[in-house]
Amino acid sequence: MDTWPATRLIEGTGINLNVGPEAADAVAQHLAKNGFRHARIEFGWGSFSYDDPLRLNDRARFEAVVGACRKHGLRPLLLLNAHHGYPCPIKALRVTLPEGAPEGATQVRIEGAAGVVPGYTGFNGFGEYWAARVIITDLDPATGLAKLSRPLPGELKAGDHEVYVLKYQPFGPLALPDGTPNPAGQETLDGWVTYVKALTSAAREVLGTDGAADAGFDLEVWNELTFGSKFLSINNYCDPPRFADFEWVIGDMVARTVQYVKDPASGLPGVRVGDGFNNQWPWGSGSTACPGLDAINKHPYAGFRQFPEADNGREAYRLQPLNALGQPDGKVEEGSYFKPAFGLLMPEYYLCAYQTEHTIRDLSPFTTDLYRTNHGRFTHPEGAPPVTMWITETGIAPDERDKAVTPEAARHIKGKTTLRYFACFVAKGAGFLTLFCADGRDTWLGLVADSFLEAVKAGAGKYPEDDAPLTSPAMFATRNLVRPLGPAEPLRHTRALELLRVEEPEQRLVFEGDGTPEHPSVYNREVFTFLPFQVDDHTFAVPYYVMTRDVMQVWHPDLAAGDPARYDMPPETFVLDLGNVRGVGATVSAYDPLRDAAVPVTVLGATGTTLRLRVTAADYPYVLNITEARSGLLILDLRVSSAPGGTAVFGYRTNVPARGLVTVGEDTHRTGAAEFRCDDAATEQRVPLTGLKAGAMYWLRVRATADGLEAVWPRWDEDLQGVFTVPAR
Repeated sequence: MDTWPATRLIEGTGINLNVGPEAADAVAQHLAKNGFRHARIEFGWGSFSYDDPLRLNDRARFEAVVGACRKHGLRPLLLLNAHHGYPCPIKALRVTLPEGAPEGATQVRIEGAAGVVPGYTGFNGFGEYWAARVIITDLDPATGLAKLSRPLPGELKAGDHEVYVLKYQPFGPLALPDGTPNPAGQETLDGWVTYVKALTSAAREVLGTDGAADAGFDLEVWNELTFGSKFLSINNYCDPPRFADFEWVIGDMVARTVQYVKDPASGLPGVRVGDGFNNQWPWGSGSTACPGLDAINKHPYAGFRQFPEADNGREAYRLQPLNALGQPDGKVEEGSYFKPAFGLLMPEYYLCAYQTEHTIRDLSPFTTDLYRTNHGRFTHPEGAPPVTMWITETGIAPDERDKAVTPEAARHIKGKTTLRYFACFVAKGAGFLTLFCADGRDTWLGLVADSFLEAVKAGAGKYPEDDAPLTSPAMFATRNLVRPLGPAEPLRHTRALELLRVEEPEQRLVFEGDGTPEHPSVYNREVFTFLPFQVDDHTFAVPYYVMTRDVMQVWHPDLAAGDPARYDMPPETFVLDLGNVRGVGATVSAYDPLRDAAVPVTVLGATGTTLRLRVTAADYPYVLNITEARSGLLILDLRVSSAPGGTAVFGYRTNVPARGLVTVGEDTHRTGAAEFRCDDAATEQRVPLTGLKAGAMYWLRVRATADGLEAVWPRWDEDLQGVFTVPAR
């Protein structure tokens, strides 16, 4: 279990800002007021001019939306995308067909074709939002006969038609089958980099960050491969395919983007880049990322599933099941395995390994091998730091579970799921989340209340004078989630709070087993969620809750259909034993951020290093606040300096006098090569390390102790902190 600095949760809140320029200022103000820090915004490649690819077609919109982020302190996450409906700079052109062409035709006759550019101009649509879906590959200027890249997917009637001239062809291979360069493929990839340059330059100008230490925004490369991604391959426009063995150049797109952003000459310090091609698949890893990439991104949407019906032995459930003892359980093809009965609709679905394509393996501090690729929090490209994870879209839409859900009930449900998303994903290692979305209906995914957006529209963009009745539970709860954490200190290292034991005085079932050790019943204590954050050297804030399986379970069927309380799990009492905390004299309280109210908590026992508490929990996070009577142990900073001859010096400081044990090893166990005890309590320790091998790499760990409390650095074996190399003689 991690204990993160509280600043990580404070800085981890975000949303997809999908509003127009007329509402941008008021909505950005509303988001900032309610604790949001990041705003994901899409300005696709098609937002730029055909005649000048460095110029935005609608600069005013960009300035309004990005300028609103600057004004209200939101950090933009700019989405780089090329949706095939308008994939790149485009010029519209009218042509005339003197005669119609039937579905399946491979050529048409055109009049008024002066502006047609073969290879770049095409007919749009045919029932889909798809620019230049059928490309003109050759044009006889004398006869107007145009050859097409594929048979027409629908009829073209005689008469005028609008065609699009693409500035760049769809992405193709960078080399032709004979190994020579492919000019069209290279042109498109170079055009993509021009787009990156244009968008980042505009952002820097609007944010006013030229010459600043941090340009003030981040980038995401691509949205979703299953949505709007035809432009990634020229073969999607050709039948038969133009290049038989070509799929796409997405690796080159990411690498070229990173290369441009990280080049000091680009003037983009502090700008981070996330790989959105990983949003919907599990294959990306820090170990296979290009050097300089900051994050692999995810969109962990999960709809409702009812078990056992959903467990059909296909798709996500086609693999061999295991029982509670880790043994094979029955046969998939026969369905002869234990299937519990429960509903499943929860923010944490992809943190619970209900299917193999989950996010745990990339957030975990333990590296795992999947098809000969290492996954984990500390995996990294050679010579580069570890790659983190950003959750750039996710959410639960109540009306997709129940079409009859009322707006009031839906807003209430999303208030709870918003708290669960932020608390759990950040606590498990995600860099930040940008939930979907600001404007998306009360009953669907929208997190800003419809009434607020309507008031802004009625006021011609002005912020409502009284926003309290217009503030959705998701907004209100986010504000109250981060408020108890501030003003948090920017801790570099924390003291790990320990959850030693969870007792459930009155047991409640999650689902019922069959009474055997192989298929036991599961109780709420086994899904009790405890997510510690450290505010300063003597204060912890801990979101905690029962991770119910179905956030829209009706707990109170006797209440009216539109009553939000129908969906609230009755509060439950748990007894918690906590360790590595100065319990004696500690002040303990608990808070409900959804209702802005105190909730019961009782101290049952306390020692110098433990606390025993009775808490009340709900199906969404309450925040447990623990303030120790005085400063507890923290490691402040550390440094290793090695020298030729097999020696090194390790130094570290603590906030209170402490003893320490320093161990060094040649692998992640960090033991066996050297050991030094700091028996005299002090706030600064200097440890000589001798007998090391010249040219060898070592892994170091320090365990500091004071008054029975322990601070360990680094917390996890595979962390790259504490790794150093002794120079060769």
